[in-house]
Amino acid sequence: MNFDENTRCAFGSKSVPATFINSNYMICVSPFSDVVEKPIPFTVSLNNQQNSRDTLFFWYYSWPAINDLVPNRGPDCGGTRVLLRGRNFNPFKDESIDNANDTFCMFENLAKVPAVVINSTKAICYSPPSYVLRQAVVELTLNNQQYTDDNVIFYYYRPPYLFDINPREGPVRGGTRVIAIGSNFNDTGNITCKFNETEVPGKYLSTSEIECYSPRVDHPGYVPLAVAQELGMYSSPVQYLYYETPVIYTIGPACGPDYGLTQITVHGLNFIDMGHNKAMCVFNKTIFTNATVMDNEILKCNSPSLLNSQGFSMMTNEMVWYWLEITIDGGREINGPAQKFMYYIDPKIEDIIPDSGPIKGNTTVRVKGHGFNQTGACNTTVRFATFEVKPINETNDTAIWVKTPKVKVHDATVVAVALNGQQFTKDIVLHAKDPENTFEYYDEPLVSSFTPK
Repeated sequence: MNFDENTRCAFGSKSVPATFINSNYMICVSPFSDVVEKPIPFTVSLNNQQNSRDTLFFWYYSWPAINDLVPNRGPDCGGTRVLLRGRNFNPFKDESIDNANDTFCMFENLAKVPAVVINSTKAICYSPPSYVLRQAVVELTLNNQQYTDDNVIFYYYRPPYLFDINPREGPVRGGTRVIAIGSNFNDTGNITCKFNETEVPGKYLSTSEIECYSPRVDHPGYVPLAVAQELGMYSSPVQYLYYETPVIYTIGPACGPDYGLTQITVHGLNFIDMGHNKAMCVFNKTIFTNATVMDNEILKCNSPSLLNSQGFSMMTNEMVWYWLEITIDGGREINGPAQKFMYYIDPKIEDIIPDSGPIKGNTTVRVKGHGFNQTGACNTTVRFATFEVKPINETNDTAIWVKTPKVKVHDATVVAVALNGQQFTKDIVLHAKDPENTFEYYDEPLVSSFTPK
């Protein structure tokens, strides 16, 4: 069969020639129509007389137009979110026509990229990279074929290269001095830094460093930070973290021995883990010890030692304490309010009187020694093996009175004392029954008879 000028496509009452491709495909070009946004019956004919009977429709729409681009410039690496503003972007809003897969932006001589129509006057697409061309005409198509013809230009610029920032975090109140680290920086006199959408002045330091100060924000979290050497020509961003200022409520224990290593639990709010060597306890604003952030309200760290290089205590006859604060950003910000942490010299046990008692416990025992009633003590505790008890009356410097705890097995136990409830005195000789600090449990005797009666 010959397919000639009798092969036609009909758009309503208007007929146009069709090009036969194969038994499944024909091509024709739609004619002009002054009827828009209404379904037009579409049929085909092989003899220019009898048309197909299928119920198919073709839709005409008003020609879209682009007025401007926001922004109309972006870095040559691409990825700029561009808002197209114009008219007739969404002709099918009231119909069941989905042309999302046919909607594109064309950056002339560069690339075709997907576009998303927001409403009849707004659409969004992302700029492709362009390392040669400095500008490109942007057009829009709603059918992946016919583009607008408005010659609206998107400009490309070569941005400064931003690699890193130091520090990468700061409090929400702002004012943190941030150094932007990169390359190709120039002293243009127009340097700005942008934290999210807030622009602040920048200062040229060198070809690889720009200084800026973080602005105040209302809420913590990550924001993009970029730098520009000319108005609006920003680099690709890096992430900057805003955090709420930490607050200390209490610490425990609030005392420890002069050799340090007391595990202090700091209770408060707004504790966050920013990475290695960021969270620390700060003693007297000069001594820093690493801390572990447990959660938003708990942080743990160890007290520093007061022993000198020869192992002798630097404590004097007067009580010694440090003011404890914390930092979560490596020491740039030190936060409180400061809590007093007191030191004491480890006490010594010299005798246990009596040195034995029944396994049911409740034996009143006097622990003799010295250093039990130091001013720096905060939680005096006596331990029998693994069982801990508190003094039953006021402690003096040479004696502590306690009731022995109940145990299940008769045996010798080591008695130890801690003035902070945590760090107990050490056994004098390991795996030996030292008379100075040993209490012997025995089975309670059972009397079956007695004489004379």
